[in-house]
Formats: sequence, structure tokens, C-alpha cells
Amino acid sequence: MMTHAILDKDQATANPEHDASQLAQIMPETINIFEGGKQTKYYHGMFNHNYFVAWMTKLLTGLQARNLRTCRIVIDTAKYHKVLPASVPKKRNAKAVLMDACERYPFSYSQQDTKDIVWEKLASYVA
Repeated sequence: MMTHAILDKDQATANPEHDASQLAQIMPETINIFEGGKQTKYYHGMFNHNYFVAWMTKLLTGLQARNLRTCRIVIDTAKYHKVLPASVPKKRNAKAVLMDACERYPFSYSQQDTKDIVWEKLASYVA
């Protein structure tokens, strides 16, 4: 299994003067190769949000180094692409944590508000 990024010329603007070096290229800094039997875990177990963020950072750094500013990045719908930061409040948090979050976001609350009321104020903003 291999993860990598490929740079490709814009197919809508074909240019017969381009040589092979100007066509699709693998970005070497984004390559990770997983060989069967050489990893401690099956590769799907190694793909998580932290891995994805580290890989995406390499990709964005590589694009910036190449001065590429208008790129399309296509990814699938894997669950590790959609993880919210740990600092984002969740419904299961304690009422005090949700109240602290109201202080960070533009929401007022009362000490008499129930946890459900505090969450309702936050939910539309963070969920």
C-alpha cells in the first residue's frame, strides 16, 4: 500500500510545448509505502487522524515550496479526514466544560442554565 500526492498539469489547458517533466509528477515528500509483513500493524490500523494531519502538512508544505497556490486536493470520505480538534466541545462534556466553551465562543449563558440548554447554544456552532 502506498500513499502519495500527484501533481498534474491542468487538463483543460493542454500545451504541446510541455515536455514529460511538466506532466504529472509524484511529490516525493508525500510518499509512504507500507509493505506487508514489515509493519507492526495492518496499514488500516495506522491510518488515523494524526497520520492524516501529518501527511496533509507535508502535502501543503510541498505545494507551497513549489509556489502552487491554486490547487484542488481530492480526498475520500474516510472517517479520519473528519475529526474535529480536541478543543471543540462535545455534548458528552461536563456542564462546566461547556460553559468554558461559551466563554471562548460568542454565547452567553446563565449559571442556572441546564447542561442541555448550554449545549443547545453551542451545538449549532460546533456540531
